[in-house]
Amino acid sequence: MRVRQSVVVAVAAIVVFSIAPEAARSASVESAFSSAVARILDGVKSQEDFLKDLSSAEYREFVSCAQRVMSAAPLKRKQYVLDASNQSEMRQRFDEVALDNRAALKQQITRECA
Repeated sequence: MRVRQSVVVAVAAIVVFSIAPEAARSASVESAFSSAVARILDGVKSQEDFLKDLSSAEYREFVSCAQRVMSAAPLKRKQYVLDASNQSEMRQRFDEVALDNRAALKQQITRECA
């Protein structure tokens, strides 16, 4: 009985320790992706009339909303954006991810960020 309990405890520990690094990696990607969304929007702010016309508070609110909306992207797609070699490539990849489900994303942004 004691051996059986030890085996169960050992298996549980293996499962927990194998899941923990994945959860930490996921949290790291989430945080980095959220920062990337803000940097990308900062990079296009002066080019987009809609963004240029926002007050500082409205712009911060829009960025926050965009970060929430884009957080729904799959982890692998977020990592794809983050793996870009430069800001230009990151913007291109971000646009690709945003277009993955363009209609639903546009509706969500209109509903939540307008």
